[in-house]
Amino acid sequence: MKKTVILAALSFLLQAAHSLRSLELGTLAIWIILPFLFLKREAWMRLVLSLSLLSASLIWILNGASIIHGRMDAGVPWLRFALIIAQPRGFNPFIRHAAGTKGQGTFFLET
Repeated sequence: MKKTVILAALSFLLQAAHSLRSLELGTLAIWIILPFLFLKREAWMRLVLSLSLLSASLIWILNGASIIHGRMDAGVPWLRFALIIAQPRGFNPFIRHAAGTKGQGTFFLET
């Protein structure tokens, strides 16, 4: 359970860093606030957090594909970049499975 929370929080903070880099302060605030939702034990929070991780993954996919296409069009090496950028994509949506958690109650911090 703690692995799940830590991995998800790191995913949200990574998204926050990318929002800061592009000066998107509204989305920066959202990505920073999301890890604190683990402290709430309401059922709808699990859905919000799961959808947030999925949206983070989709953002990585779209941005990564855009950069890869740009590198391909420019004629510069792109394969190493594609392999590096692909790792978080597999990381975000499967965070609960990768952490080995089972059951619904394991997606929150114990209070």
